Amino acid sequence: ALLLFPVASATFLLGPFSSSEWLARFAVPQPSLAAFVVAAVALCVGYAIRRSAQDSALIWALASAFLALDSRGSGPLTTLYLTAAALIVGLSVVEISHRLAYHDELTGLPGRRALEEALAAAGGRTTVAMVDVDHFKRFNDRYGHDAGDQVLKMVAARLSETGGGGQAFRYGGEEFTILFRGRGAEQALPHLERVRRAVAAQSFAIRAGGRPKMKPKRPAPSEKQARRAFVSVSIGVAEAASSQDILSALKRADRALYRAKDGGRNRVVLGS
Repeated sequence: ALLLFPVASATFLLGPFSSSEWLARFAVPQPSLAAFVVAAVALCVGYAIRRSAQDSALIWALASAFLALDSRGSGPLTTLYLTAAALIVGLSVVEISHRLAYHDELTGLPGRRALEEALAAAGGRTTVAMVDVDHFKRFNDRYGHDAGDQVLKMVAARLSETGGGGQAFRYGGEEFTILFRGRGAEQALPHLERVRRAVAAQSFAIRAGGRPKMKPKRPAPSEKQARRAFVSVSIGVAEAASSQDILSALKRADRALYRAKDGGRNRVVLGS
């Protein structure tokens, strides 16, 4: 409708503000004004749903572009508004790039690059824990990648609740890392044990394959009792006495993780 009937669309969208006197105040033609209104409404709705900095930046950039078009000429105000819009969009792109580089989109946890910087900045006593989802490949093969993604999200949510000042990171694949700054291994172990128990107690409702797209009024008898699955994690822990020992602690935690898996999984093992 906006493309075929631009004037009528602008009148409909602007409602009481669509009088010729009110519209005459703007140098922007009615079709462009209607397009700006549609874009502004869409961005505001998106911001209300997602609350993202990108949507907010685009709203301000759109406002600056509108003021530039409405400034009636190519004077300093137009240049100022267009420069502001470009800066806002540019900063938004930088922020998006930073988030993609330092945060894992699936789990919402800081990613491996953020972990590397945290390890480099760690000073003094630090405890590192390597966490691995047990039999994750088997779970993926049996229930599918969508269920596997749900497992990773659940594990990440439980790890993000680690007490004792522990900070969780997505290391890669089904592996995670928890960093305890200023804490010894003995102080971190109770919190890691609680996380391990919380993950093991979490169950999943597994959706059966070949489900109809439309929900039936009466589910089949086989669907009334959904299959439920459980996962567990193995955790290897090591302590660094100083910042010079942090990379060694990461390797020792990784070796302790493999000992936990060799020892039967679903356990916390302290490395030497």
